[in-house]
Amino acid sequence: MPIAIDQTENQSRMKKLRIAWAAAVMVGAVSPAAGQVQITADVLTTGRYRTPYSISSRNTVGSAANPDNRSGVLWHHPAIWTNFSSDDVEFLPIPELHVGEARATTENYVAGYVASVDGESTVATLWVGEDREVVQLNPQGMPKAVVLAATDEEQGGFVGSATAFQLFDIRTSSKDRPSGGFVSVQSAIREPTTRSPALTPRAAIWRGSAETYVDVHPADFSESMIIDTDGTNQVGYVAEGETKFAAVWSGSSSSFQNLHPEDADESTALSTDDGLAVGFARYSETCDRQPVLWHLDEERAERLQYPDDSFIFGEATDVLGDIIVGYGFTSDSRRHALLWLDDGQTVINLDKVLPSSGYTGSSAVAISRAGDSYLIAGSATLSWRIAPAVWTVTVPEPQTFSLAFVVFALGGRSRRAIDSK
Repeated sequence: MPIAIDQTENQSRMKKLRIAWAAAVMVGAVSPAAGQVQITADVLTTGRYRTPYSISSRNTVGSAANPDNRSGVLWHHPAIWTNFSSDDVEFLPIPELHVGEARATTENYVAGYVASVDGESTVATLWVGEDREVVQLNPQGMPKAVVLAATDEEQGGFVGSATAFQLFDIRTSSKDRPSGGFVSVQSAIREPTTRSPALTPRAAIWRGSAETYVDVHPADFSESMIIDTDGTNQVGYVAEGETKFAAVWSGSSSSFQNLHPEDADESTALSTDDGLAVGFARYSETCDRQPVLWHLDEERAERLQYPDDSFIFGEATDVLGDIIVGYGFTSDSRRHALLWLDDGQTVINLDKVLPSSGYTGSSAVAISRAGDSYLIAGSATLSWRIAPAVWTVTVPEPQTFSLAFVVFALGGRSRRAIDSK
């Protein structure tokens, strides 16, 4: 059943908070104080080309340029790198003439997929332990499967073939990529112009081996995909023809619930944690996607607000507790990494934390807890280059929370307070 979306009260509340945030930026505080949100940014402007997808307190995973990869697609090798190092990149083992991406990292393994450049196979893959032992998850007789999310015990994704557009569109927007943004592995892999029903994407769950594969595809839809899991709920989308609807499961096809907001044209859920889900929905009045927060237990959805009226579309890409990250595009075609706090009640433009010289945009794709702080993985655009970025956010306890944010940037190894520009 479509979910009603709540906007009116949130819009009024967000307007007041945006004014308070703007005032805090104008102050330009130069030192932390009790009750203030502290943010630092580290942009890795040297080293290999990298695209981040998931972050932990130990490392970031994604894909990176590997000059030794003989596939002809050098920049799509599954990789791990430490969060604040420009050159320390570990390439995960894959066969020759293959490409791939690491999509999730846990305490014990890295999860993702490996694809042959001829388009014949896509293998859902785990790299386990310090020796990166390879575990393949494709069910018997299924040449194509992908893992997109993982917890310590569970993996989520899909079996079957995804078109270039479908993988191009996961987790971050495709709209900025033609001008130099992220490029999908699948854009370099030949795909058939038509697909048999057996190759249509079907949402899938694993628990560490191919034998544990569970097909959770709802019978009434043409395709489905799991994009994230927190071990209890799995979220993603189901589709009827070309139209996608945000979806949630709890481990079985019978647990499927349609999260599609009743006034939206299409929607997709990109992340879930502890009863919340985030993603985007496309509305006829805006003709583009807007960030959405779902309260799963209440069967309620609300549009997340932007820092100001110059934003025209965006996505919420990850949620952890009451911390949400994503991005928004402004009318000048600039992409801005965004942070929502307190279940979306407060929004911060992380683009403002970057060093001011040369950066033309940013995006946030994943978040993780590290002690008393949160780490946010994303990217920053520097001239023609997309550079990996990590924001560190320290949020005070609720009783001491203040809108007098203190924001620092780490660029060229120097810290400075954010100004009002």
